[in-house]
Amino acid sequence: MKLVKRHGLVGLLFLIVLFMSIPDVSAGSSRLLVTVDDAIYTDLDLDGLEDDILIDMTLTVCPDAASPRYSEYYLTLRLPSGIEHYALVQLIGKFSELHMRVLWYNSAWESGWYNLDVTAIAYGGSVLGYVETTYVFDPPTGSGVGDPHIEVLCW
Repeated sequence: MKLVKRHGLVGLLFLIVLFMSIPDVSAGSSRLLVTVDDAIYTDLDLDGLEDDILIDMTLTVCPDAASPRYSEYYLTLRLPSGIEHYALVQLIGKFSELHMRVLWYNSAWESGWYNLDVTAIAYGGSVLGYVETTYVFDPPTGSGVGDPHIEVLCW
């Protein structure tokens, strides 16, 4: 019985040390920066309606941090009515600065303020950074046709 208690205690101590050695990651201490440079409405699909959204973002790794090998970007586009469109962009490869353009087709059919929320997680040997950002913009009144979909360009 004492042997079981001793192994349980050793296991518990091991878990405590393991959790204490995991670095804290928060939006405030992230080594990754996501900046939404612009979000505009336009007619990207040439259907005659300015119901598409072009979003430009810059992804930057702090100079003193190692470049991530893999990163995920969770995008939420929230319309004035509360309808939300979601996208996940996964990038494999190292970068110190990357420009991302997201083309969100047939998504701007309501007047009012739109919210774009971006949550980014970058991975290296462990989690390198976590950051959230929000961008608010106001597309025009109008109605769109077709199902919302996106295209992502990186350079």
